[in-house]
This record gives sequence, structure tokens and C-alpha cells, in this order.
Amino acid sequence: MQSLQTGNTSGAEIGQMLYFMQHSGKPFTTLIAGQPQSYFAIQFAPLWYLLLPIYMLFGHSMLAVGTALYALMLTALIPLWRICRRYALSPWQTAALCAACALCPLVVGGGASGGALSMLSLPLLLWLADAYQSKHPYLALIPLALCLCIGFEVSVWTTFICLYLAL
Repeated sequence: MQSLQTGNTSGAEIGQMLYFMQHSGKPFTTLIAGQPQSYFAIQFAPLWYLLLPIYMLFGHSMLAVGTALYALMLTALIPLWRICRRYALSPWQTAALCAACALCPLVVGGGASGGALSMLSLPLLLWLADAYQSKHPYLALIPLALCLCIGFEVSVWTTFICLYLAL
């Protein structure tokens, strides 16, 4: 097992977890407790398994994982544009909202940290809202299921949104 020092390492625990996932299939890291511990004990996020092939394909590059997360974040522009059009917002308002959405991860930061995965909640919730308002509201189940794979806080927001929509 790859061992690193315990401490505040931002994205290093994610890199180490992906390394362990590649070799053992388990999301371990030694950076949290100084001994192998499941990263999912801190934040249950099975979506990391979907990002593992990108990590492996690009030579264990956390930059590639961060770029993939940002590309996934940019998919929020599609439902955002559709929602803006549905509510008849002006082209300037739509452009401003889309620019804010695209620049948000760059301003807030995150890169390869655990918070970066939580940033995927925005596009998934926008896809959820867009699908719910479309002709095929059952398609909202796809982003809903993916929201449950991100982590606890996204699951809570998704549950409250679904309860609101149901009422």
C-alpha cells in the first residue's frame, strides 16, 4: 500500500484513495487516521468509481480527474439554458446565469478535493428540475439516482427537493 504522512493534504487523500481503488478495489486512505481507513467512512460517494477509469487512463493524474469533474460541472449549462428559455428570460440574463454557472467551480475552487464531487450536485439538480418540467418527468429518476451516489449532503437536498415537488 502506498503510504503518505497524516495531515491536511486537500486532494492527496483523494489521489491515494483512487490509487488504492485501482489496486484493491477498496476506497482506502492512510491520510485521515494514519492507518488504512475507508474514505467512504467520511463521505460515502460511490461516484468515485466512475471517475476511476479517468484516473487510470491518464497516468494517475489528479489534474485529469479535476478536469473531468469540471467537464461534468459544465453539463449544467444545458438544463440551465433550457430552464431559462422555458421561463422566457432575456438573452442577457441567460448569458449571465450560464457564465456564473461555468465560472463558479473556478472561483470557489475544489479541483480534486472532496468538495469537488459535491459541486456535481448543481448540474444534477438542474437536470432533475429540467426533466421534471419536461414532457417526460420520469427521466428525473436518472439525475436523482446519480445525486444519491455523490454523498450525504446532496442526498439530503435531493430528498427535500423531491418532497417539495411531490407536494
